[in-house]
Amino acid sequence: EGLPSVSVAVQPVEEGTTLAEYGPRLSEGMGQIWGDYELVSEGEITLDDGTPAYEIVFSGTMEGYTLKAKYVIVIQGTQVFWVMGFSMPATFEQDEAALDEVIHSFHLE
Repeated sequence: EGLPSVSVAVQPVEEGTTLAEYGPRLSEGMGQIWGDYELVSEGEITLDDGTPAYEIVFSGTMEGYTLKAKYVIVIQGTQVFWVMGFSMPATFEQDEAALDEVIHSFHLE
């Protein structure tokens, strides 16, 4: 219930950290956070406004729920923004266009 959904989180990051460094490191650490973690795809992408980003698509279990998710990471200065889209695995393909529309419209001033 309450899916699909998109949320945004912000965390500090060391100045000069690149997407190429941060993205794969985050992807590798996901297996420690998510149960039954299964990577679907990952790589650098570009948001609608031209902002470079890193996308990780995966499935996993958290708090007893199996979800499929798309995390898109944007780094600006000393902040990393996580734009996270979630859906049920069975409906992810049909929900993906709506998730992408929200995620790819993410814009920083």
